[in-house]
Amino acid sequence: MRTSVFGAGSWGTTVAALVCKRHDTLVWSRDPGVAEGLNATHRNQVYLPGFDLPETLRGSDDPGAAARAQVLIVGVPSHAFRQVL
Repeated sequence: MRTSVFGAGSWGTTVAALVCKRHDTLVWSRDPGVAEGLNATHRNQVYLPGFDLPETLRGSDDPGAAARAQVLIVGVPSHAFRQVL
């Protein structure tokens, strides 16, 4: 099952790391650098420095790609819901 987590902060990244153990998971980040870091180094140096993430976890800054998943998880702070959704 394809799953996307909207939000690559500490909470969204942690949830995505757990979900990707069972499902194909993509993390959407508004910051292209965070998405690139997830793909290249399997780390989120901005929000979870020092933690290795599963190699199967992928990042993207394209909300359209993330929205094509079968399951969408919103992991953004409450003040950002309106803008993201």
